[in-house]
Order: sequence, then structure tokens, then C-alpha cells
Amino acid sequence: MFCSQIAATCIENLAKGLHTNFATYRPQVANPLFEKLSEKKKPILDSMKAALDAVWKSSPSLPIWIDDFTTFAANKNPATRAELWAFVSRCMADLADRKQKLSPKDCKPLTQLAIKCVNEDATEAARDSGAETLAYISFLSGKTDWLEKVESVRVTKVKEKLDALNGSTVSLPQTSWLCST
Repeated sequence: MFCSQIAATCIENLAKGLHTNFATYRPQVANPLFEKLSEKKKPILDSMKAALDAVWKSSPSLPIWIDDFTTFAANKNPATRAELWAFVSRCMADLADRKQKLSPKDCKPLTQLAIKCVNEDATEAARDSGAETLAYISFLSGKTDWLEKVESVRVTKVKEKLDALNGSTVSLPQTSWLCST
């Protein structure tokens, strides 16, 4: 139990200390950290999330993470999926804080995964984080053409998240349908 928590703390500290130089180790450490997101003990889960956040900050490029997101979005464990989408949402928030835009090529695979999560996932936490991810994708890319693929009940949740983001201190581009409510 404590071994995995200490290992995650070591990974977090290495990623924070090495900054972008740690990016070369991302493939070796990200998958085991994602696998441990199903952990039920809160201190261990918190260590895993902190380590993943530090690894993201060492290599904050969406295209290199898409394969990991795709793999773990299909995980059978609902807790893993919920924590994965919470992590993706935190990554999108980090990109928004840095005012980085997403190209359509970069956001298309993530948008498809998030739409599937919002429409089909059985867990409320995963659907909420998926909706938040879609809201961030809209802000960062300026695109909303994917909106018709989201179930009408879920569109409301995405719009709520966009409204919440719109009122935040993050200054992001406006979307045309946000103003037409």
C-alpha cells in the first residue's frame, strides 16, 4: 500500500524537478499511474493524481497523451474512467490557463472520446468530467460543430460548464451558441 504511494510521490517530485526533461519518461510512468486510478484508498489515489498532474506539466502536449486517454477511456473499471476524465479536464484547464489554443487535428480524437463518455458512460462523475472536457475543448478550439453528436440532455450539462468557465478568470474565446441561450 505505502509502496505505491511513495513511488507516486517520487515520480511527482522527479517530474517537478526535471521539468520538461522528464517528458522522455512519460510513456513508462503514465500507464502504471493510470492503472492505479482505481485505488480506493484516498491518500494513495491523491498521490497518483498528483504524480499524473506533475507528469502532464512536464509534457503538456495533447497529441502525445491521446493514446493513453484512448486506452484508459475504454477501461472496465468505472472509477478508473471517472478519474481519467477528471485528469483530462485538469489538463484542459491547464491549457486554458496558459491560453494555448487547440488545433482541430489535435482536439478531434479527444472530442470523439469525450462525446462517447458523455453519451454512454454509466458513472455520473465520468460524464461530468467529460462534459467539462468538451467545454474546455470548445473554448480552446473555438469549435462547436460536435455539439449535435451529444444527446440533448447532456448538451445542457456542457453549456452549464461553458457558462461556469465563461464567468471564470480564464479569458477564452466566445462560442456563438453560448450567447444564444
